[in-house]
Amino acid sequence: TRAEEERRAAKRAADAGLTRLASVEAELDTARAGAAESAVAAAAAAATVAAELTGRVESLAAAAAAAECDRDAANAKLEEAKESFDSWRVKARAMLVSKDRELEQAQSRRQ
Repeated sequence: TRAEEERRAAKRAADAGLTRLASVEAELDTARAGAAESAVAAAAAAATVAAELTGRVESLAAAAAAAECDRDAANAKLEEAKESFDSWRVKARAMLVSKDRELEQAQSRRQ
């Protein structure tokens, strides 16, 4: 009868709808799994980059500390050189003054 035929058609439509629903759910599960894999891969890549950058920053910090030590050592040597030069200049001036006196005394004796 017509009612049975309509009922069978409705059942086929419902079965087709359930089949499509199952297919969509499977596609969604696949998409979720892919998204999860992508997220894990992205997190791993970010961790790798972060570790690399941390290593670079630590390396730069060590280089900066070494450069600061080198600068401090160079400044200390410069100060020593200045002090040595100042000491030498005082001695040289004293020697010149002494020699000038000796010359003046020698000249005054000759006169």
